[in-house]
Amino acid sequence: MGKKVVLAGGSGFLGQSVAEFLAAHGYEVVILTRGKSSMEDRIKYIHWDAVQINDWVSELEGCYAVNPVTNKQFMATLRKAMGKSWNPPAPAPFVWLGAYLLMKTEPSLALTGRNCLPEKLLDSGFTFHYSDLETTLKELV
Repeated sequence: MGKKVVLAGGSGFLGQSVAEFLAAHGYEVVILTRGKSSMEDRIKYIHWDAVQINDWVSELEGCYAVNPVTNKQFMATLRKAMGKSWNPPAPAPFVWLGAYLLMKTEPSLALTGRNCLPEKLLDSGFTFHYSDLETTLKELV
């Protein structure tokens, strides 16, 4: 198996797309999910509650980890790493419609994002192997 990537909450539309892409390119992919632990199509799902540090934390050993960034920063860096040009923003009504009808997810995540930091992990001594998103994405894609 190749390099390991752990996606927290990667069971949604975008997370599944990223997971399938990485698995197809030889990465070991682990998705932290609130569902049951399982193995499906080269992707390992591990149950977690995003509150307590327990058995799932062992999955972080040897994986890629990047300091959190905003969705705007992530998408701009991803486009750059993939050699894609700038894309115009999608109008909010279309994002709402597409999120509900196509992706079956909450549109506010795409429109406003979340400022989430892994405080418990950092407090317990976890360190990021990669602090720079651009370097990490260039190596991944």
